[in-house]
Amino acid sequence: MPSQLIMAATVAFRSALGRMGMSVVEQNAIVEQGFTDIVRLGMVPQSFIKTLCANIRKGVMPANVAAGAVVGDGPHGGQPPVPISSFNEFMLCGMHLWVAERLRHEIPVEAAHFTHGMAMTYAKLVYDGKSADDDEASMAVRPEKFTKDTNFVHWDRTVCTYLDSKKGKHRMPLAYVVCKNNEPAPDTQVFFTRHQQLALTTVHQGPAYLEDNGIVWTLLKSLTLGTPAYAYIGQYDENRDGRAALLALRNHYEGDAAMNKSKKAAYDQILAATYNGEKKSYKFEQYVTAHTDAHRILSEYGVELPEDKKVQDFLRGIDKNTVMLQAGIAMFRASTAMNNSFQQASDYLSGFVGTNQVEAPARNISALGQGGGRFSGRGGRGGRGGRGGRGGRSAGGPVVVAARNYDKKEWHRLSEAQQEEVRALRRAKAQGDDAAKKRQHSAVNRVTFDSENESGDAQSDHAGDQFAKRGKQNRA
Repeated sequence: MPSQLIMAATVAFRSALGRMGMSVVEQNAIVEQGFTDIVRLGMVPQSFIKTLCANIRKGVMPANVAAGAVVGDGPHGGQPPVPISSFNEFMLCGMHLWVAERLRHEIPVEAAHFTHGMAMTYAKLVYDGKSADDDEASMAVRPEKFTKDTNFVHWDRTVCTYLDSKKGKHRMPLAYVVCKNNEPAPDTQVFFTRHQQLALTTVHQGPAYLEDNGIVWTLLKSLTLGTPAYAYIGQYDENRDGRAALLALRNHYEGDAAMNKSKKAAYDQILAATYNGEKKSYKFEQYVTAHTDAHRILSEYGVELPEDKKVQDFLRGIDKNTVMLQAGIAMFRASTAMNNSFQQASDYLSGFVGTNQVEAPARNISALGQGGGRFSGRGGRGGRGGRGGRGGRSAGGPVVVAARNYDKKEWHRLSEAQQEEVRALRRAKAQGDDAAKKRQHSAVNRVTFDSENESGDAQSDHAGDQFAKRGKQNRA
């Protein structure tokens, strides 16, 4: 560079430092460290700015400063100590960030364009960036290793999210390396955040990009080595080309054949999901998750199921013997809004989930007293004060659960679960739901015995009377 241009660049650099608020002495100290123009400031890592200012304060001439520095009368042959302020050091970091960004985006760096307002803005970005880095580092979760069962679309997003939280050279978010656009976004594009702007406008070339690209390759290799996915990216190991590797994975796993396979697996998951009551190994929440996961996978592949279809599939998989849930479903069907919202449907029905949901197999009342049963005794004869036959061991009678009125004595014979079931059946009946009527009819055959209640003999007599009546009819 001709000497006149060097002198002009130095003057412009000094002016920019002055606009930041630096004194002439501070300007001279920085220039005498070898930074004769603003571009040189962006050629060193930001961590070096702190070292530079520390050396200026001490009057030390580091061995690795830019060529052309003049040896003075300070300690160790360096410049005299200059008490550069901490605030000006912070402002210098802002200038460094501004220069580094323009260099990365291949934008001309002109010292005259760096105003005082620009200095304040970028100094704040340095501070905010350091705070954000700490927060993001604590929240970032390393992606899981790729397997043959991995949903690629979800895994790809997890990788990009992780790279978003990591910074490369010049504090650029590493997600820019794997963005889907091959060319930087145009200057006319509107960005919602500075983070988005950096990720979409940083160019994919230059020494800094090659270093960042190698970091991304190291991550992808560690997540895919020894898995089926590595077969598609192993060729990029020598050049450590992380961008090419992820693009190759996207090309394979987002192809038509792979997408159709994943969508079919999601549909199959919906069809296979069933709920038969609360169990230790399978809860209602897991049933809901099976559906929501399948919906998410389909959505990631561009398939949005209608809400009423989601609700129909969800209700179809619930066993008809889950009495409490069926009562909830009967009431739920009366709401048009809930029938068109999977989220509302699953949230509403979760309130009907209990520990005693699966209806026990029905037992025919007419079978009582006919021998062989635990409560029938031998013979189950009618009459005789309702003894229920010789050897009868039951002291309690059946309690029928139905949507009817109970007197006080009958009500107290019901367990809490049975009482709640009656309430649910009553609510369903009040809405005039046909399904509720069917459940009420089938509930007549559902019986429970109370071993401590002595009033059950009457039912045994009733069964015996029926037997005796049938005998008379036969004789007739």
